[in-house]
Amino acid sequence: MLILAAMPLGLNFIEILIHFFNIVILVVVVRFLLYKPIKKFMASRAESYAKQAEDAEKTTTVAVELREKYELLLDNAQKEAVKITEDAAVSANLNADQIINDAKKKASVIIEKAEEDIKIKVAEQKEAMAGAISELAVAMASKILDREFRQKDNDAVINLLVGEWKKG
Repeated sequence: MLILAAMPLGLNFIEILIHFFNIVILVVVVRFLLYKPIKKFMASRAESYAKQAEDAEKTTTVAVELREKYELLLDNAQKEAVKITEDAAVSANLNADQIINDAKKKASVIIEKAEEDIKIKVAEQKEAMAGAISELAVAMASKILDREFRQKDNDAVINLLVGEWKKG
């Protein structure tokens, strides 16, 4: 028989082996039931964080590239807007010059027409005055001579005098 002598504190060898066996079983059970699932969860969580960090870095890179692209587009749009504005100003100046030239041409045409109308009116007035002068000359001559002259009699002389007056 084995020595089953009592050890100090009232423990014997078999009880120590049972406690040791219980601790080993507890460690194995805890390892399989808790440690491995927790370690697996922690690894997947770390992988998830790494993937999120990688996605965030990619998103940041894409955002920076898009920002640079849009800034370039904005600069190009601003340059194009300035060019369009300058072109519009040049076009407006050309149109203004053309309008002014057209207005000057129309004004000169109107002035020429007015001058022609004035010449025609002056000629008409001279004609009217010539007739009035002729009548006045006949009236004066008849009073001077105390006899009545007919206008037909003196038309040749009066027309000659009126013609000289029109030229002068």
